[in-house]
Amino acid sequence: MAVSLCYGYAAAFCFYALWDKVPLEVYNSVFTLMEELLDLPLETKKQETIDKPYNSYYGESTFLPLYESLGIDDPLIIEGVKKFIKIMCLQDMIVSVKL
Repeated sequence: MAVSLCYGYAAAFCFYALWDKVPLEVYNSVFTLMEELLDLPLETKKQETIDKPYNSYYGESTFLPLYESLGIDDPLIIEGVKKFIKIMCLQDMIVSVKL
């Protein structure tokens, strides 16, 4: 396992880990929502979601052309998640999560 993990990271600079205590449906829903989030218009993604520099949207890099990331300020606190949803106008996207 450790060898294949190292090989995957070296080949693709990432890895995908499954844990049998988390249902496969949860993994699938997270990745589906992430795809929808990263498919938002660039203007939406570039909105400031965090006051700290370089922690909101990062993308369009010549060094890492396929890399994109979005930051959520205080993601473990419901108010932080609600703020991110409001800034990104995601109310319609999040239908199955009760906040």
